[in-house]
Amino acid sequence: MKNISVVMSVFNGEKYLSRALDSILSQSHTNFEFIVINDGSNDGTFEILENYSDKRLKVFHMENQGLAGSLNHAISIAQNEYIARMDADDISHQDRLKLQLKFLIDNPDIDIIGSHINIIDENDCLLFKKIVPLSNKKITDLLPLQSCIMHSTFMLKKDIYIELGCYRKVFKYAQDYDFLLRALSKELCFANLPDVCLSYRVYDQAPNYKKNMLQIKFSNLARVSNSHHKKKSKLLIEPSISKLEILSYSAYLNIVNYKTKFKFMNRILICTAYSVAIFNPALLTHLYYDYLFYSKASR
Repeated sequence: MKNISVVMSVFNGEKYLSRALDSILSQSHTNFEFIVINDGSNDGTFEILENYSDKRLKVFHMENQGLAGSLNHAISIAQNEYIARMDADDISHQDRLKLQLKFLIDNPDIDIIGSHINIIDENDCLLFKKIVPLSNKKITDLLPLQSCIMHSTFMLKKDIYIELGCYRKVFKYAQDYDFLLRALSKELCFANLPDVCLSYRVYDQAPNYKKNMLQIKFSNLARVSNSHHKKKSKLLIEPSISKLEILSYSAYLNIVNYKTKFKFMNRILICTAYSVAIFNPALLTHLYYDYLFYSKASR
């Protein structure tokens, strides 16, 4: 079968890096190269990578460029026709590459593919299975509202990355969503496999309000900058976060996540949370698109 280049960027990922590397190196499809960019890590990432001797693994130690820049470099040096994404804290299931490659070869009309995923915690324990839309029609209907192909499950031809200009560096977050929206504007075709091909790790820790707000703002920027009704050159400016936005977002989360045993009190709390969100236009936009996404997805 045709060759694959798996691309990964890692920054200070020593805790889960070996699990991620091993999950690719033990794939049932063995004909691939695995390009890993050490993006300026200052923990034990360097030593972990240097301890591997698999000839398919190609490691590059670089100064920190951010995810978009380091992935663009990995894609530029990839030698094979197909590129698969991988994150340094996730786990690819053993048949992932085989299943995705077979689907793309059997369905040449599909340009970008992902899959269902398992959500796991810091100890690899399964939390739940995340179901994503499968068909191109459903995905293209939902993409303008929210991303529905998980970044670390991407597989596509390198030519498509090159055609779309890879990842835009201004996007410190939501690089994948911006990429998918640009693919959508070019009328490319999408699919997700019904198989669970990857375990995606989440962390049980206090929310990083600033990081979460940046994710929201960059997602909003991706939607606006890919709109045909805006002058894109004036929109690609990295968003800033104010103290009021962080305060209102943290208040919103604390209120909306607080539950009582009384239904009427929970309704009052939800209304209060949305009232707080009025002080944060970016959050309101995010909630609006979330509402549209889940309304449309449930049909």
